[in-house]
Amino acid sequence: MLLALNRYSFWIFGAFLAGIIIGLLAAARYAREARTSQFYFIREQARIKAGRVMILVGFLVLVTIALAILMTVSNTFTRIAQASPTPTPTLIPTVPATAVATATSIPVPSPTPQPTATASPSPTIIPTVVTPSPTPTLIVGVTTPSPDATFGEITMARGVTEDNKPKDPGTVFPAGIARLYAFFDYRNLSNGVLWTQAWYREGKEIGSESSLWEWGSYGTAWIFLKPIGGYSRGEYEVRLYIGDELKQTATFTVR
Repeated sequence: MLLALNRYSFWIFGAFLAGIIIGLLAAARYAREARTSQFYFIREQARIKAGRVMILVGFLVLVTIALAILMTVSNTFTRIAQASPTPTPTLIPTVPATAVATATSIPVPSPTPQPTATASPSPTIIPTVVTPSPTPTLIVGVTTPSPDATFGEITMARGVTEDNKPKDPGTVFPAGIARLYAFFDYRNLSNGVLWTQAWYREGKEIGSESSLWEWGSYGTAWIFLKPIGGYSRGEYEVRLYIGDELKQTATFTVR
């Protein structure tokens, strides 16, 4: 095992260093999102993801250090064996065997808990970052949506209950309210499908977002928009797309 490590040390260290660099870049991206997102839910999710990635990076660093120590010990014992004036065949395998037993106890921590720990948001809650833009910004989905994929009727509400139900639903709301929520069922969706939400006031877009679906095939979800300065008087509309196909709309009034 030690000879194999020495032979492939360049590739082994290269792989670990690549993993560390990729992890640091991902953690930096999540950290930036945690600082810049205007929504608390998104910031919390980004902070959690950044922490998990940093744990994985830390693990890779520890394993890399452990391998470096192991290889250093291996080279030391090899030099001692070669310098011995009367090498004894029974003693030569004894030293590497001890080194192997010590080395295998170092990388006991495994990165496998990292993927299973990515609980993310509940399927009933969709985090969303909606920012004003001239037109909905579309991205390319990684999964082709099913022809049966659809969104159910949209219910507007002033808040969310503890069990993720609409709180104070309605179609007319007072001017100046800080945020409004849109609740809807979804069916036959697949993770990785492109979906878009767009919000309009008096026919003019005030916010939109396109992202990849990640909350499973069936369930209930909610999104919200928090305009700067709150909602002003007017007629509003919410549109939901799957891919580039409009699937559901809802209108409400602020006065």
